[in-house]
Amino acid sequence: MAAPPHRELIDWVAAAIGSPRGISPCGWPQSPSRVWRVRGGDGALFYLKEFDEERKREQELAAYDRWLPALRDGEVRLPEVVARSDPSLRAIILSEVPGEIAGGLPLDEEQGIALHRAAGAFLRRLHSLPFDDDDPMPLAEAMPLRLAVWLERGGDRLSFEEGRLARALVGDGAVFEGDRRVPCHRDYHLRNWLLDRRTLPPRLGVIDFEHARADHPLIDWTRVRERALPRYPRWIEAYAEGYGIADDEELEPRFHALEAIHAVGSVVWGSEHHDAEFERAGHALLERLRFVVR
Repeated sequence: MAAPPHRELIDWVAAAIGSPRGISPCGWPQSPSRVWRVRGGDGALFYLKEFDEERKREQELAAYDRWLPALRDGEVRLPEVVARSDPSLRAIILSEVPGEIAGGLPLDEEQGIALHRAAGAFLRRLHSLPFDDDDPMPLAEAMPLRLAVWLERGGDRLSFEEGRLARALVGDGAVFEGDRRVPCHRDYHLRNWLLDRRTLPPRLGVIDFEHARADHPLIDWTRVRERALPRYPRWIEAYAEGYGIADDEELEPRFHALEAIHAVGSVVWGSEHHDAEFERAGHALLERLRFVVR
C-alpha cells in the first residue's frame, strides 16, 4: 500500500480545506507523482496530488489556468484547482470529477464508440484553442532529437532492429515539416478519461494534466491508437469522427513516427520505473510498426 502523505502535507491540506475525515491512496502505483483521495470534514471529495518535480506541477497548473477555463462550457467535466501549495511542497488539491476510470470498465463496442467520439470532440476543442507556437525549434528538428534523447537514455533496452526501425520511421524529421504545436494533454487515453454512467448519455471527464504543454497535435492520438487499432478499429474511427478528420492516409507517416518515439519512450521509462507492462507495450508497438516499413 502506498504511504500516506507526510505530516507537513497533511497540515497544509487541513489549512486549505479543513481537517480531512479520511485520506486514501489512488492513482497509478508506478507514477512518480502521488495522488490521494481526500474526504473533507463536510463529506466533500477532493484529490491531493504531490508531484515529484515542480516542472510537472507548473505544467498542470498552467493548463488549468490558461486552457481549461475556455473548455468548461462544454459537456466534458474537468477538475478545478481548490488549493495550490508553495513550491517547496509541490502539491495541489483538485475538485472531484464524477465518474469511473474508463480504462477499468468493461466497455462494449457501442459504449467504446460513444466514449471515443466524445473524447475526440473534446480533443479538437483543446487543440483549437488560440495559441502562438513561438518555439524557436521547429517540430521537424525537435522530433528526431526527442527520439535520440530516449535512445541515448536507454537504447540498450531495445534490440538493434527496434532501434533501427524507430530511426527509420522518424527519419530526419521531414515528415513534420511545416507542422505547428498546439495545446496538448500528452497523456490522453482511457486511464485519464472518466465515464459517469449515472447520466444519460454517460458523460466524459478528463483528468491528469501534469504532462500538458504545447506539442504536435497527433501526440494526443498515440496512446489511443496503441490500444484501439489492434482490437477496436471502430473506436479509433469514432475518435477521428469526433475530432473531425477523415481517414487520411497522408497522416499515417506522422502517426508512425510519433508512435515509434512513444514506443521507445515506453520501453525506456517502463524499465527505469520497473513497470513491466508499460515496457512490454512499447516492444509490442514496435513489433506492429515493423509491418509499416517496406
